[in-house]
Amino acid sequence: MAITMKASDFGTVRNHLGLLNDQKNAFFPNRLLDITGETPTAASLKLKIPRANFYKEEVSLKGNTILEKKIIDFVIVGDLAFELLNQNKKETIIWLTSPNAEFFGDSPFEICLRGDGKKIIKWLHIRIGKEPGVAF
Repeated sequence: MAITMKASDFGTVRNHLGLLNDQKNAFFPNRLLDITGETPTAASLKLKIPRANFYKEEVSLKGNTILEKKIIDFVIVGDLAFELLNQNKKETIIWLTSPNAEFFGDSPFEICLRGDGKKIIKWLHIRIGKEPGVAF
């Protein structure tokens, strides 16, 4: 008998860390800076968006598919890590922003902003048990 999986099993956007607005079409730059500890200058370089965006209340994701992919992947990674870490927001933020030996010294945040967030999502799915594989 085949197991049927729903789209929600593969990382729907729940926004546990509050990075997106209610419509999920814009992100709060101040919240991103709070989560990551980055400065507006450093974050603008990593996201490849003008630094002035970090002084806005929210930044639209529409019309910028590269930015949208990076932010949405980071939000999904945050949601999955939040689930894996027993809904502990503080531990989730530490995990997201800390260098990780599993990722060759990069943090999940850096990997998502590089555009490789899908790799972290897959890694988390295996650890949570949503995909077959070796968890630990």
